[in-house]
Amino acid sequence: MLKGYVVGLLLPILLYANQYTICTIKRFDAAIATKQIEKILDKEPENVTCLIQLANIYLKKGKLAKGFQILTDAYGIDSSIVKNSEIAKIIPFALQVTKLRDAAMKTNNFLYWNQLADGYNELSILDEAIIGYEKSLKINPIQNTIRLKLAFAYRKNGRIYSCIHELKTVLSHDKNNFYATYYLGRILKEDLKNSQEALKYFKRADALLDAYKKDMKPDNYLRFKHNISKELQ
Repeated sequence: MLKGYVVGLLLPILLYANQYTICTIKRFDAAIATKQIEKILDKEPENVTCLIQLANIYLKKGKLAKGFQILTDAYGIDSSIVKNSEIAKIIPFALQVTKLRDAAMKTNNFLYWNQLADGYNELSILDEAIIGYEKSLKINPIQNTIRLKLAFAYRKNGRIYSCIHELKTVLSHDKNNFYATYYLGRILKEDLKNSQEALKYFKRADALLDAYKKDMKPDNYLRFKHNISKELQ
């Protein structure tokens, strides 16, 4: 009888404790864990341990903006717990990114989107960088430097035809843009294996290079000069 009483007393406590293990274990099915954690957070939106776990799931899935936002929310509730978590090292970047994203979405200022995209781009987080550059260019299409960054991000991400489209758009704004001209030649030759078409752009890049010399570092100028000379041999 006593045993039954103890079990009856402990069972609700054990069940209660067990539902929270999903917020602390390291190995789990992400889809199932997400649903379970979200149910807990519906009842306890300030459960920092569960917020950290959910943020970690989104980050591992590549949904960085969502993960950073959740981590920032957790930090705002109890920074000490977040600072002692396994993903503490990314807190400064997460806070900065979330602040920039909030400002960009609130003001729709293309400069904020550029800063946000640049931060992602520097870390080779290409999907998020591309989203930022695309949003910026939608607001202000005449940004050749940003469009070049978007083109290069597309190329790194394997989206070759999107890259070519952006480079040609730059040339439609500025027919004498050396970088768009040179890299169109590179992409046509290296990615599309169209050496004949690429040669036209290398010849044009050769004619444009000296006009850009004063704005280039000497090493960069010599590298471009060397590369173009090789293509024109």
